Amino acid sequence: MTVVILCGSPYSTYARDILHELNELGVTQVQVVAADPESSSARRSWKGRAAALFKVARRPTRGLRRLLGASVSVDAAAALESAVQAQGGRLHLVPDVNGETCQRLLVELNVDLMLLGGTPIMKAPVLRIPKIGTLNAHQGALPRFRGMNVIEWALLERCPPSVTVHFVDPGVDTGDIVRVEPIPVESGDDLMAVKRRSSALQSRLLAEATVQAQRGPLPRQTQTATDGKQFYVIHPCLRALAERRLQGYVQEMAQV
Repeated sequence: MTVVILCGSPYSTYARDILHELNELGVTQVQVVAADPESSSARRSWKGRAAALFKVARRPTRGLRRLLGASVSVDAAAALESAVQAQGGRLHLVPDVNGETCQRLLVELNVDLMLLGGTPIMKAPVLRIPKIGTLNAHQGALPRFRGMNVIEWALLERCPPSVTVHFVDPGVDTGDIVRVEPIPVESGDDLMAVKRRSSALQSRLLAEATVQAQRGPLPRQTQTATDGKQFYVIHPCLRALAERRLQGYVQEMAQV
């Protein structure tokens, strides 16, 4: 079975974590396809993100540092490429993960299963290529929590923070559900700790789903548009409230 990890950048530590979990479970010769940061489409995307951030950043230089992040480096790209090559695969760079070059490459790779390692919303022409389909791990319990900052939104609604593995369709977190798992929450956790644990859980669940797909069809729970709702970027005041709700949730779990 040909497995491909698709990611929006060769600097993706998330893609590297997914690859590591796959290799730990014996899945090797995984290919990684990433958007080339030197392509014109990628540069336009970066410029748009920079412009948006500069509007809200108090100091542009600080905003730029936040935009780029410590992981965006040549070393990070080299680490991903080395990890891919060590297990028998190759890192492929394309101008746009939704573009025609990417489509042609995926056809040439004869991909069976594609895993998303951090991408923009994927379009139908790419999603039609993998024979089994495309899987994503979402930081929320689907179908209830679609969209962004759903760990915080779940805590605000006093629901357990969770990760869902689902098939990807052209909608936003609307594809068939494979598996939902709660995120372990421990005493002393803050939101950042829960999100780090969520990222680790996402990588592991995608790897486990891949192994399961090698053995036979994955379970699929169909969603409908009315099953849940889509959430958007949370306001800082609401995020602070979610942080307080998290502490209450931790205390409740300790008493169970």
